[in-house]
Amino acid sequence: MHIVLGDIRDSELVDETFRKGNFDVVIHLASVSRVIDAEQNPELCKDVGLNGTRNILDAAEKYGMPNIIYGSSREVYGEPSELPVKESYGIHPINIYGEIKAECEDMVRFYQEKCHSPSLVLRFSNVYGSWFDHKSRVTPLFIRNILEGKQVTINGGGQLFDFTHVEDTVEGIMRAIDAVRSGTVTFDDVHILTGEHHSLQELISYIEEATGKKADIAYNAARSYDVEKFYGDPAKAEKLLGFKAKISLEEGVKKFVTHLLNKPIRILKVIHGYPPYYMAGSEVYSYQLANELAARGISVGLFTRVENPFIPGYTSDYAVEKGVLIKRVNNTSSDYVLTDKYLNPKIDESFEEFLTEYEPDIVHVGHLSHLSTNIPLIAKKHNIPVIMTIHDFWMYCFRGQMIDSAGKVCPKQCEKNCMVCLEKRLKKHADVEDYRTYREHMEKVLDSIDYFIAPSKHVMNFYITMGMGAEKITHLRYGFDKERITFLKRTFNKGDNIRFGFTGRIIPVKGIQTVIDAFGMVRSDTATLKIYGDAGKYAKYLDSGDSRLGIEGPYHADDIDNVLKQIDVLVVPSEWFEVSPLVIQEAILAGIPVITSDLGGMPELIQEGGNGFLIPPGDKKYLANLMQKIVDDPTVLNSLDIDTSVVVSVEDHVDTVMKIYKRFAE
Repeated sequence: MHIVLGDIRDSELVDETFRKGNFDVVIHLASVSRVIDAEQNPELCKDVGLNGTRNILDAAEKYGMPNIIYGSSREVYGEPSELPVKESYGIHPINIYGEIKAECEDMVRFYQEKCHSPSLVLRFSNVYGSWFDHKSRVTPLFIRNILEGKQVTINGGGQLFDFTHVEDTVEGIMRAIDAVRSGTVTFDDVHILTGEHHSLQELISYIEEATGKKADIAYNAARSYDVEKFYGDPAKAEKLLGFKAKISLEEGVKKFVTHLLNKPIRILKVIHGYPPYYMAGSEVYSYQLANELAARGISVGLFTRVENPFIPGYTSDYAVEKGVLIKRVNNTSSDYVLTDKYLNPKIDESFEEFLTEYEPDIVHVGHLSHLSTNIPLIAKKHNIPVIMTIHDFWMYCFRGQMIDSAGKVCPKQCEKNCMVCLEKRLKKHADVEDYRTYREHMEKVLDSIDYFIAPSKHVMNFYITMGMGAEKITHLRYGFDKERITFLKRTFNKGDNIRFGFTGRIIPVKGIQTVIDAFGMVRSDTATLKIYGDAGKYAKYLDSGDSRLGIEGPYHADDIDNVLKQIDVLVVPSEWFEVSPLVIQEAILAGIPVITSDLGGMPELIQEGGNGFLIPPGDKKYLANLMQKIVDDPTVLNSLDIDTSVVVSVEDHVDTVMKIYKRFAE
């Protein structure tokens, strides 16, 4: 499913959407939502209703003339003198909302006559039943007020309405789609409703029964633009579409109350990149977490960025991928001054827009680089708890990896050391005051985050050393879909050809040059080294001319099992404080021995002589000697005990994360 978030009054966007969409049926439900909104802002109602509908019909005529299903309303009838109302009663609206709906019906009718595309007008009546609904509509408003002990106000008191549950309404729309596709209708207007009538007092009594709470009812004078009584005849819908509503108001209110009281938790994940555009550890972890949550029926939204120089900056694109609603914002801005590293008002605006649309219970931050550090502050402004998984040191080190200006491990995060890096990176565009302003802001952001998840003890201890309260942080390793990776018990013999492998981001601090140079010292015509990852324009610099070296290019996280089957020994020679490399844990699941640096969180995963080997960071000769030892006698690998139980399953990981979510959501 592809989502385009826009305004039907934007004729260019509508035209482009229809041009790309190749639609055969268009369901047009867009309008100003309520009668009172139309009365208070009639020009907006006309603009959205008339101009928006005109844009849709013009684009439909231009691109394939699809069938149109238009969502109209009982308001077109005005105050009927005959009940139940048949579709043939006549159009006599008494409010602006009804007038605009009636005009739009005529526009759809004219479209059908001109284009000869079977189309339908569906007239809805008091649809209810979803917590996505406008909170001020009568049914959700009454339920919420009664649940919260607030007064319920009735304007008038003699109303009779035909209430239709949203599930019945959706069924009616689906039947309408079948009808226009099959050509069993040419054009018609049809009620999608129950044919039953209930007073507002009856509605309240059903809510009282469902909630176990007594309503405090107050009465105001009736409003001149409100229809007092309406219920429709559903016979035509049954005859023409085979549709008959099934859910009574009493049953529907019970379902709605249960839905509101037990609505699933809604998570908004924030990450600076997301597959398939970005495939580093934090991005892949976010991908796996979001997919597992969605597979459990949890509502998951995800806010991320892309960098596409071929479209305007800050353009947003929406998509649903594996049940996850994703908003990707095009951020092509560069870091010219220090504030560009951590603040971006355009990203703030885009995030807040998504936040208010999505209404999450929890915001779970993965990384804020290339986005904006105001994101947690915006969430807190809306009283939404913020959880953060720590993937590196970016909240304290603007480079992210505690690497100094010479590319070596930084001994300490402090003003003196940070200024050396800033002056080298930003030249004259950052001074001490800029740095202090930056750190003051970052401390404010850190304080605003409710809870931190640390995938390694090393990074957890770092945060505590930097002043983080131990009660605000917990150690939890990443979770993995163990069924996605095939475990192979390998037995090696002397003379076997050993295939070394490197997987992940191709950047200097990952030790990529170290492993290439070390392998170049290995004496063997049959051993190979394969580099898997996106080297981009730097691939030519990695090619040493050694025929045994293969630059294999990027891969998708979903293909990791196939990649690992090409490797006998994985080398992870990172030269920074890696937190908890996914590639090490994926190798363990595949039964592959790992050579990795004795640094950061890596020795928490690999034990020397147990499930792999530890090397001094950046020591090419040490690594070369170890690789030579394995090539000369591969049987040394047989003594390793690779136990997959040390890797946390994604199911267990998400169980723990859900407990954290619920703790703070409640």
